[in-house]
Amino acid sequence: MKSAIIGRNISDVSRIKKHIDAMGLTGFLARFEQGLFTVVGEEGRQLSSGEMQIIGLIRALLDMPEMLIVDEGISAIDAEIEDVIFAALRKHALNHAILLMSHNLRTLARTDEIYLLEKGIISNHGEPKKLLQSNRRFQSLWKMQQFNLIDAGEAVYVL
Repeated sequence: MKSAIIGRNISDVSRIKKHIDAMGLTGFLARFEQGLFTVVGEEGRQLSSGEMQIIGLIRALLDMPEMLIVDEGISAIDAEIEDVIFAALRKHALNHAILLMSHNLRTLARTDEIYLLEKGIISNHGEPKKLLQSNRRFQSLWKMQQFNLIDAGEAVYVL
């Protein structure tokens, strides 16, 4: 039987459902009328870009890769679903490597370690909080992305 969302033949639907449940993504699939078997249209045209990213991650995680590379793979996901995705990625990262690439520092701040790549060279690396305290370039980038004007000049930075 072929799953429309998963995009491949599934011989054991219950095993796939258990794996998706273990990832914490059952609630996401419940959004779709037919669940795993919802037809999403050619090239996922009936999905939002965030939904396509999540389904891509589900497909990748089902294969249990030793190393998962996610390049801007959660850029279009809303904050609530991002929490669910990060929980799934953290579970996977217990026994596997994950390389998450993003321009969104808010997303990267949730990781264990950040490598700052500038002009093709790793210019610095470390835990997000330590980089924010010690690296001027990272501080500058962070401020550009996180700056919120509160009261005529009072800025708040959240990490």
